[in-house]
Formats: sequence, C-alpha cells, structure tokens
Amino acid sequence: MVESSILEKLDNVSSRTSAPFPPPTRRFDLGADLFASCPPPPPAVHAPRFRLPLAVQMPRTAATVRDIKPADFIAAYAEHLKKTGLIELPSWIDYAKSGFHKELSPYDPDWYFTRAAAIARKIYLRQHLGVGSLRKYFGSLNDRGTKTEHFQRAAGNNIRDILKQLEEHNVVVRADKGKGRIITSKGQKDLDLIASQVANAGAADEASDDDESSEEED
Repeated sequence: MVESSILEKLDNVSSRTSAPFPPPTRRFDLGADLFASCPPPPPAVHAPRFRLPLAVQMPRTAATVRDIKPADFIAAYAEHLKKTGLIELPSWIDYAKSGFHKELSPYDPDWYFTRAAAIARKIYLRQHLGVGSLRKYFGSLNDRGTKTEHFQRAAGNNIRDILKQLEEHNVVVRADKGKGRIITSKGQKDLDLIASQVANAGAADEASDDDESSEEED
C-alpha cells in the first residue's frame, strides 16, 4: 500500500511538471494603445532665416593694451582724454614746443592729448618711469645744420604737467622712494577698456568688409 501511494504521488508530480506553461501576457498594452491612438506630429516648419545685426552678432572680446597697435590705441585714448576732460590744456600751450631743439610747435592742435596718451601707455607697459626717462623716450635728433646731428631729449615741462594731471585722476601714482610713476588699478582698467573698444571696432569693420565683398560676389 505504501509503495502504491508513493508511485501515485510521483506520477502526479511528473504530470504537473510536464504541463506546458501558459503563454506570456502582453505588457504595456495600455501604453501601446494610447500611443497608437495619438495623431501624428505636424510636419516641421522651418522659420525664415533671420540675420542678427552686426552689433549683436559680433561677440565682444576683451583685449589689453599689449594686444593693440600703438598708433590705434594712442589715437583712441587721446580722443577719450579730450572728450572726458581728464587732461586740460595749460595756458602756455600756444607757445610750447615738444623740445627746445624744435623750431616750431607741433602742427597737430591735439598734440598735447596725444602726448598724454603716449605717456600713459608707456607707464602701463613699463613701470617706474619718471620725467627723465620719458624725456629720453620722446627725444629726437637735433638738426644742427652742417654739423653732425646729436640726440636731444624732449622738453620736460609738458611731460611733468601731464603726469601731475594723470595723478590727480588716479591714473598713475608716484612709486616709493622716488622711483618714478606706476600705473594704478583704475588706470589699468581704463586703458584696457579703451583697448577692448578698439579691438571690437576693428573686428566689426573687418566683418562689415567681408559682408560687402560677399554681396558683391553674389
């Protein structure tokens, strides 16, 4: 009896394991039905090409005084000094010369602002410059007629007056122990700002020239 009951149980187990598994049910049927019922997306509509103005299209780049040509920077900074009134013309400007060896004063009526911009740039690039060093820098040859030319320093009165005015506006400051003048953080910021404006203006001009040339080719 015991053996027959054991055999019956083994038969039942084998019959259960041999039964086929039910087919797997579909999952995400609801999501698939919803996706199928959604209308197709509308066709892509390309917007007309719109070109931004040059002032908006050109990115502003930062530049320093070292990145700009000396003539371009000096002209721009001289114009800035003239417009803002940082440099005032002295009363003796009509009778001043850039050096005693010069026959006449400079022909440019704004030469004083140009000289001030050149002095500020020189101190920016090379610290601890005084009146003596700047006189040597702005000097030139003395034409002595039939005699041999010799180097002559520039006049120091206008250089000294320009340095005083730049000190009043905190562009330069006296160094310790009489070691000339050095540029201040405010002066460096102002000069770099002018340099950035010159760089962006040059990039804008080049871009406008390229646009005109492309239009002519078309």
